Amino acid sequence: MNRSQFLLAIVLAVFVSATGAEPIRFICENWHPRLGQVDDLAFPIDSQQQICNGQKCKVTESELAWSEQGGRYEYVMNRQSGEGHIYFSASAEKTALLKNCRPAAKLS
Repeated sequence: MNRSQFLLAIVLAVFVSATGAEPIRFICENWHPRLGQVDDLAFPIDSQQQICNGQKCKVTESELAWSEQGGRYEYVMNRQSGEGHIYFSASAEKTALLKNCRPAAKLS
C-alpha cells in the first residue's frame, strides 16, 4: 500500500465512523461525461436517520443510495472508495461521476 492509498484509507475510515455518529456535509467532485470537471456537489448525510440530501436513502456499510425529483435522478455513492454516480431517469447511462467524496463538516 503506497502513501496515498494509506491516507485515503484513513480518511475513509474516519468518514465511515463519522457518518454513523451525526449528520455531516459530504463534498464530491462532479465530473460530467462531456464537459469534464464542473462545480463540486455538497450533500448533507444523516446515516442514523437514513436521510441523504433531504431524501430518504438506503445506507449500508458500503453504499449510500437515494433518488430525487420523484425518481428522475438516482444517486449511488460507494462509502469505501469515495466515488459514485448520478443516473438520469433510472437509465443505465451515467449523467455524472462523483469522485473524491469526503466529509467536509459536521452539521449542527
